[in-house]
Amino acid sequence: MKQTRLSEMVEIGQDADGCATLLDIDKLIGSHLCVQANSGAGKSGAIRKLLEATHGRVQHIVIDTEDEFYTLREKFDYLIAGGENGDCAATTNNAVTLASTILVPTFLGT
Repeated sequence: MKQTRLSEMVEIGQDADGCATLLDIDKLIGSHLCVQANSGAGKSGAIRKLLEATHGRVQHIVIDTEDEFYTLREKFDYLIAGGENGDCAATTNNAVTLASTILVPTFLGT
């Protein structure tokens, strides 16, 4: 079994006892992630930490209809879809255009 180096772990928050909640980035790559909690429990903060810690290591596509992540552009080169401060709309009417604009160049290596 491969041992995980500490540098591959990202702290995304704390549990009820104040202990760090760590996420193994290498295990996340190629799998799925669901962040679920009650309102005000820190979902957006955890996702922001994850995006910041993994920028440049994994591909991110941010659809932000609640306008919570547009300030990521202050530190990183992001295209934000949705929300009042987004770069473009994220609606069912432009889903195909949005997908072809964001995804196709990435997968074709251009």
